[in-house]
Amino acid sequence: MNATLNNITTNASVAAVPSTADWNYPAVSSLIWFILQLVLNVSMLLFLVRHKTLRTGFNVYLIGLLSTNVFFAVGVYPSEILEALYGRWWMPRGTCSLFIYCIWVMAGVAMHMHVLITVNRLWALTFPLSYRNRHNTKVACLLAVGMVAYVHIVCFPIFLIDELYYRPAPGEFGCYLNAAEQTVYALATDMVAFNLPVVIVLFSYPYILYKFLRRRRARTAASTASPMPIDGSHNQANSNKIAPASSQPTTATSHKNDGSVRPFLILTLLTCSIAICWAPAQLYFTLDGFMEAGFMSVSSSLIQLKKAALFLYPMQAILDPIVFALSLSNLRSVILKWWDKSAAPRGRALMAP
Repeated sequence: MNATLNNITTNASVAAVPSTADWNYPAVSSLIWFILQLVLNVSMLLFLVRHKTLRTGFNVYLIGLLSTNVFFAVGVYPSEILEALYGRWWMPRGTCSLFIYCIWVMAGVAMHMHVLITVNRLWALTFPLSYRNRHNTKVACLLAVGMVAYVHIVCFPIFLIDELYYRPAPGEFGCYLNAAEQTVYALATDMVAFNLPVVIVLFSYPYILYKFLRRRRARTAASTASPMPIDGSHNQANSNKIAPASSQPTTATSHKNDGSVRPFLILTLLTCSIAICWAPAQLYFTLDGFMEAGFMSVSSSLIQLKKAALFLYPMQAILDPIVFALSLSNLRSVILKWWDKSAAPRGRALMAP
């Protein structure tokens, strides 16, 4: 994957720390992405982890995604900012290895966390009884760990082979994975680890939407249906028994609706953001891989697509925590309580003489 974002490469070799820094557009934009991603993802992650009521089975996937976003931001943007500032890569080889690991492995983990959220909704809507009986926090943790292991099985070999045999000295041409020496493997990894998740999420959504609407209609019909009395005496004799029995399921149904709507809303917003942010970016990275492999030549449309990709790709990690805050009412309640509690001392200080 060529998701090096605003990565700048030159022919300079690694040397002492340069003395002058140039706050150019790539450096400033990377700094903005870094601050936004770090602040939003860390804050939402702390809210989800620190409050026991928010540590549900479904939210395990959200915690995994937020943690991955934080890891990626810390591993990529500081190096990218420093490289952009001084016009060349001057950090040590270990920093370069972390940079490439995040781009080729942790970016894949983030995409597959989105796949887990999609699979979770597929399971809940297609096999509701199985989901209700078997899905819990422990199962969610096992699925998340298993998905991380799967991504490492797919993505880590190309990183390790490059590290051992093909990596040029950092700074000579910047810091990058030498995909030219592993052309077929690099394209296959890009297809499986980065393109396939986007395809799964986008093409699964219409079916999930169909199942969700069908289930909602069935619940609405069941809640509005009333028992048909045989005669007046039967209705009068059983009226006191029917009322409590029918009122309880209605309440339970409303709670179940609330529980299923929130995850579905999260999936809907995330699917829209992936279609806007990741789909065009992955199209560019794939075409760029074919271009580097010599299967196609550079075109003006590819250059324009690159500009859009470099802007849209980092947006997903910013939208993820915003989507969670907008979709989960209990998370919003925790955030508002924290805000009121932190704002109260400031208000008293302002009103003090």
